[in-house]
Amino acid sequence: MTKDQWRKLGKEARKALSSEERLIQTNAICNAITTDPRWQRAKTVLLFLSFGSEWDTTPLIEDAWANDKTVALTVCYPDHQMKPCLYTPDTPLVTALGSLREIPQELATPIDINNIDFCLIPGLLFDPYGTRLGYGAGYYDRFLPKLPEHCTMLAAGFNCQFVGAALPYEATDYHVPEIITPAKRIKTRMHFSK
Repeated sequence: MTKDQWRKLGKEARKALSSEERLIQTNAICNAITTDPRWQRAKTVLLFLSFGSEWDTTPLIEDAWANDKTVALTVCYPDHQMKPCLYTPDTPLVTALGSLREIPQELATPIDINNIDFCLIPGLLFDPYGTRLGYGAGYYDRFLPKLPEHCTMLAAGFNCQFVGAALPYEATDYHVPEIITPAKRIKTRMHFSK
């Protein structure tokens, strides 16, 4: 199957979840992350605001604020680049592309990428090899290699977002080292061959 065919399947699987199941799985994901010692040690965390049928990152953001962590969100720029920027309860947001909320570029306060201790990576689908299928613009594929070595990189999603089959990928696609779902924690492995 092509990437677009997989994306369609991923979106349909997420939308098929009931609101009760979505809440149960969101709570399980947040609990798995907040009890992880790497999260607990982290001082600066790079998160994302969920949109559409994604799992709700709000409890994770609130946990970070409650524990005096510096929270950053990425701000996207026209050259397909992203920058980590400070996110506080007072940071204004704008809505783009329907329901995607983001910090307006002109009001963004960049933070030093080298200070990021923990990065939560969004995606539509993930496989055992760390292949991450996003929305197709390549922002994260360009951004993730710039993170410092000490940064914990973790992708998370509903159970239906982890597939056992190898997803299609290109040489420029960044493979995530670890994936959490409510049912499992996966340390990814290398592809044997393309």
